[in-house]
Amino acid sequence: MRQAPAAPALNLALPANLATPADASDPSEPGLHDHAPALPADLARVLPPAELAERAIAGLPEVRERLRGIDYRAAERDRLAAGPYEWTARATVQQRREEIGPRYHEQEVAIERGFRWSGKVEQDRKLGATGVRIARNGYSDAWHEGARGLVAGWFAVLREARAAARLAEQQAQRERALGVVRKRLAAGDIARIELGLAESEAAQARSAQRAALARAAVARADFARRYGIAAPPETVAALPEPSYEPVDVDRYIEAVLADNHEIRLAELDAAHARLSADRERAELLPDPTVGVHAGRERGGAERIVGLSFSMPIGGPARSARVSAALAEADMADERLRATRARVVQSAFELATLANAAREGWDSLAGAATLAERNADLAERGYALGELGINELLLARRQAIEARSAEETARVGLLETHARLLVDRHALWAPPEDEDE
Repeated sequence: MRQAPAAPALNLALPANLATPADASDPSEPGLHDHAPALPADLARVLPPAELAERAIAGLPEVRERLRGIDYRAAERDRLAAGPYEWTARATVQQRREEIGPRYHEQEVAIERGFRWSGKVEQDRKLGATGVRIARNGYSDAWHEGARGLVAGWFAVLREARAAARLAEQQAQRERALGVVRKRLAAGDIARIELGLAESEAAQARSAQRAALARAAVARADFARRYGIAAPPETVAALPEPSYEPVDVDRYIEAVLADNHEIRLAELDAAHARLSADRERAELLPDPTVGVHAGRERGGAERIVGLSFSMPIGGPARSARVSAALAEADMADERLRATRARVVQSAFELATLANAAREGWDSLAGAATLAERNADLAERGYALGELGINELLLARRQAIEARSAEETARVGLLETHARLLVDRHALWAPPEDEDE
C-alpha cells in the first residue's frame, strides 16, 4: 500500500505577495489586491486563474450589495456628524384691533435651532465611523463567503467532470473485456450466456456514462450562470497527486482567529451596540433649542428683540430607551462569544478532517491500484480460460468502485486544501479593510 510521504507541519505564514485585482474599475472598493498568491503546484493545476476567480467573486450580488453598503454607511456617518437639528425660521403677521380705537398691523420674525451637547457630537462621530468599519468588514466577510462558495462550486463541477471521464475509461475497459468474451465464444470455449452477461455490463456502463455526462453539463451550466466565468472543461485530464501537508491544528486555529472577518464583524457590532447605549444614556440630558426673534407691535410704536430657550423635560421613555440599548449591547456581546466559538469549532473540524482525509486518500489510492491490477490479471486469466465470467465481472466491478472512491477522495482532499487556504486568507483573500 502506498504510504504518505513525511512532511513538516503546514507553514501558516501568508505569502509575501498579495492577490490579483478583482474589479479595479470601482474606486469605492476597498483595498484591492495587486498580485496573485503563490499556489501549491497541485492546486495551481486545477483552480482557475486568480484574476478570473476574484472577478467572479467581486461580481456576486451579495458581494456587490455589501459594497453598496459602504456607501450607505458613509452617508449615515455624514448624517450623524451633521446632527438631527436644522435652523427653523418663523414669521408671524397679525392684526391688533382695540374695542374703540385704531387697528394695528404687527409682525414678528424668529429663527431657532436645537443644539447637541458637545459630548453627543463626539459620540455621533464615533458611531458613524464604526458604522463605516462595519460595512467594510461586512464587504470583506461577504467576499470571503463568496470565495468559499467558488471553491465548493468549482470542485463540484470538477468532481462531476472527472466522474464522467472515469466512466468513459471504465466503458472502454468493459468493451475490451466484451471483445475477449466474444473471441472465446467464437472459439467455442464458453456458453452464450457469458456473452449476455458481458453485454449487460457494457450496456449498464454506457447508461451510467451518459447520465454522468448530463450531470456534468448541468453542473457546468449552473456554475457559469452563478459566477460568470467558465467552469472546468467537460474533459478533465487526470487529477494531480495532492501535495497536501499535515496541518498543525492549534497553529491553524490561531492563524484563522488572527484574521477572521466574521469575528471582527461581530466585535464591531458589539462595539457599535455599546456606543449606541452610551449615546442613549447621553439623551437623558435633553438638547436645548435656542432662538432669536424680533417684532413690531402697535404699528411700529413698539419694537421687540429677544432670545428664546427651550428644553424638553425627560420622562420614562428616555430611560426605557437606555435600558433597551443596554440589553441590545449585552446581546451583541453574546453573539460575539458565539461567533468566536463557532469559528474555532469550524477551524478545528476542517483541519482535523483534512489530516484524516490525507490518510484516507493514501489508503484508497493503494487499494485502487491493487484492485486494478487484480482486474487486469482476471481479464488475462479469463482470456486463458482460467477464470469464469463471474470472477472477471466481480474483479472489474471492484476495480471500478475502488478507483471511484480514490478519485472522490482525491478531489475532496484538493478541495479541503483550497478551503484551508481560503479560510486563512492565502487564496483569493478579501480586500484589505481601510479603517477610518
